[in-house]
Amino acid sequence: MCFCPMFTLHESFTRRARELVNEMENTCEFCKADSQQFSNSFVDKDERALRIVPILSIVSILYLSFFNGLSALFLLLCTALLIGIYSFEAFIVFYISMIPAQGLFVIGGTTIDTFLGVIFLFLFVLDYSKNRVVASIDRTTGSYILLLLMVMASSLYVSLVEGPDFSVFRSNVLVLTAALMFYLKCRVMRKDKIRYIMKTAFLTSCAISFSALHIVGTTVMNWGFPRLLIPNTNPGWLGIIIAMCTFFGVPAFQGKSIWNYLVIVFVLVINLQVILASQSRTAWVISLILILALFMDSKKALSRKGYFLFAVMIIIVFVAFIVVGWDLIYNRFVVSFERAGLTGVLSGRDILAKAGLETFKKFPFFGIGNSVILERQYVGDITGSYNIAHNGYVMVLLRFGLVGFLFFSFFILNVLRNLSKATQFKFIFLGVFFGYLFAVFGGANYFGDYYMIIIATIMGFCNDEHKKKRIIR
Repeated sequence: MCFCPMFTLHESFTRRARELVNEMENTCEFCKADSQQFSNSFVDKDERALRIVPILSIVSILYLSFFNGLSALFLLLCTALLIGIYSFEAFIVFYISMIPAQGLFVIGGTTIDTFLGVIFLFLFVLDYSKNRVVASIDRTTGSYILLLLMVMASSLYVSLVEGPDFSVFRSNVLVLTAALMFYLKCRVMRKDKIRYIMKTAFLTSCAISFSALHIVGTTVMNWGFPRLLIPNTNPGWLGIIIAMCTFFGVPAFQGKSIWNYLVIVFVLVINLQVILASQSRTAWVISLILILALFMDSKKALSRKGYFLFAVMIIIVFVAFIVVGWDLIYNRFVVSFERAGLTGVLSGRDILAKAGLETFKKFPFFGIGNSVILERQYVGDITGSYNIAHNGYVMVLLRFGLVGFLFFSFFILNVLRNLSKATQFKFIFLGVFFGYLFAVFGGANYFGDYYMIIIATIMGFCNDEHKKKRIIR
């Protein structure tokens, strides 16, 4: 046997190199395990908070309804702050669930969503300072920035030429800024957490409906039928929002447990009463759109047997809704048409929209400016009624011209592009958005707070690109 010093030295170096590699692998595995344990504990913290948010939202809504005073507002803000300090993600869910309840408390013309918006801004800045929000610009971010620039430029023009309209400027800018921040945060959250938003929106909508029916609401006769009225809240708007919250949240409760389906039936029975009593034809049509979207979404999510049972349950509830409200539905559609044709069905909105289009023809490129005061004057000169155009698309043309309508169209097309790529709940997301588009046709809330924030939230969760790139949890 030949002894070679160089061979022995090489072997010792090789052995030592292997030992170092093993040590590094063990260290990496330890770090990985430690990091995973920390990540799990962080996720568990958010999960724990997210699970109790529905209860806190329901309690807050009922407390605001029973004790409509400063003590109720103070308790709400304390609850919101505690949730936000513990988990920003849980606060986002809480905030979204409370927007439909904004009319339950008004002080000095300010609703609860304004106070919650201030807390949200503080928490967002805090989260951004800790690098938990990625502020990179993508197509969606660009669409929101374009809308903000459109609103600010148009409002500045009006203030210089005719006089400022601060109320509509403030409302538009605050809503669009909040929607942009919701999108930036939600696009780095785990995709499965959208279920918590859907569940909470579903359950709290039931609490709002119960409050409207039995605590704060009153009824008046309209078309010979009782119509639900809620202080500080348009009943048509409430009916639309309840419809969206209801069917948006149903898929999150689909499962094997019979209790889930009992909850669905209970909430549907309560919420459909408000949707019917709102006497809002827009809310009824949106409910139909969302039911169709729910059927399409459930077909993919459930087994054949589960889908059949679920379909039977929804059909029974829907048929009961039609039977109970048939006389009212018949009067609001058929009798209205027999009396005044399309104008009767649209409650005269077609006349206002035509007046808006006539005004748009005089200011085709940049519109009259972002002012509801100016809009009422121009529409009133044509119709004799000091009113707005009452059609969101016409109002965008009227106030912002073709340039603004182009920006708004870019926003709509970008939303459709994002939602069509969704890997879960695609049809229900699209149903919510088409419901928004129909609501804009029948009303004025093209930048409505709930619409814009829920759309931004959905788009954030549909954004897979930033979830792959995110550097946090």
